Amino acid sequence: MTKVQCLIPLSWKYIPVTFAFSMLNMQKYAQGKYDIRFRTSSICYLDCARNDLATKAFQDKPDYVLWLDADMSYPEDTPERLMKHDKLVISGLTLLKGNGLPMLFNFIGNSFDVRNAGIRTGLMKVDVASMGGLLVKTTVFEKLKFPYFNTGWSKAMYVGEDIYFYKQCKNKGIEIWCDTSLKFGHMDLIERI
Repeated sequence: MTKVQCLIPLSWKYIPVTFAFSMLNMQKYAQGKYDIRFRTSSICYLDCARNDLATKAFQDKPDYVLWLDADMSYPEDTPERLMKHDKLVISGLTLLKGNGLPMLFNFIGNSFDVRNAGIRTGLMKVDVASMGGLLVKTTVFEKLKFPYFNTGWSKAMYVGEDIYFYKQCKNKGIEIWCDTSLKFGHMDLIERI
């Protein structure tokens, strides 16, 4: 049976009810179809939390890791819908808090500068997607160097842990995909879907 390890970095020990129901519904939906497990890390630095989660997930030898963010909501069949595309790295569509623009970007040149990728309906190739709802085949991590996630500065611009991960993927020729028909809620003062 296919094994999916859901990895959830948290800066505290609490999760919103909307997210909790997403987890419960995913687990119920997966029964008899694939093995789904959840793991959290409460390390306050996001890059450290993601590296910790990835390293610990490998001990269970999952086929996939699914990154989830606790300020989001997911359809119950999220893992199944992403797995059916058979991509190394794939996400659904998340909208930015505040302005509601899609969290899809492409790198510009060799720098970490990113620009909005534009949006189409269906499957599209991008350089950067949201980490929340990102399905990654575990074989991807064998091609990357540790740390998989890191933060820092590049050309007077702060580089988040997600950009670092995506840049490593790009440098190794690993394509990033997004299924824009699979939409995730992003909780702000209101849930954006």
